[in-house]
Amino acid sequence: MRRTTTARSRAARALAALALAACCAACGEAEPAPNQTPSVPLAEQVLEPASLGPGERLPTATGESFLTVTGRIAPGPADGTLRLDAAGLQRLGLRKVTVFEPFVRQTVDFQGVWLADVLAAAEVSPSATSVHLTALDDYETDLSMADIQAGVFLATRTGAGQAIPLDEGGPVRILIPGDIPSGTTDAKWIWSLSTVEVR
Repeated sequence: MRRTTTARSRAARALAALALAACCAACGEAEPAPNQTPSVPLAEQVLEPASLGPGERLPTATGESFLTVTGRIAPGPADGTLRLDAAGLQRLGLRKVTVFEPFVRQTVDFQGVWLADVLAAAEVSPSATSVHLTALDDYETDLSMADIQAGVFLATRTGAGQAIPLDEGGPVRILIPGDIPSGTTDAKWIWSLSTVEVR
């Protein structure tokens, strides 16, 4: 894992976490251990069913995209890259999850989709073993396919259904419950995810 986050982006992230904590003050109890995520699974609610048919691939964004999937995925786009927007992701359905948020130390609601569903629709190679994640600030980390199948969530909206602002980690955030090994600390909880490279 390599972290190249600038001092400015780290400061902005800290301020955003404080702002989010203020907004979520009534959402739950704080936990004492810093940077540690309790072993609590995501609580899921299906808001909209998937509209993507069997064998149908996610549509490439027609306008501005906010997430790119590349690497060991099925041929499709001319450059081997799948660029997604909110409308395309929503073809996978819309779910609401409740999760302990390690940056604000509280239980918070988010809406979005499962990363496993995104990769399945992108027709990931059966021999792929991991994904390499890159954020807008060039923060990088990896997740195993086992962790993704266990329940890694792509948050694209707040619990109230609003787009996640850039200064609060949007437009796409990674959520990992504490009962998955990679989710036991906040190091894998990427803010402002931009690229998923399948390896």
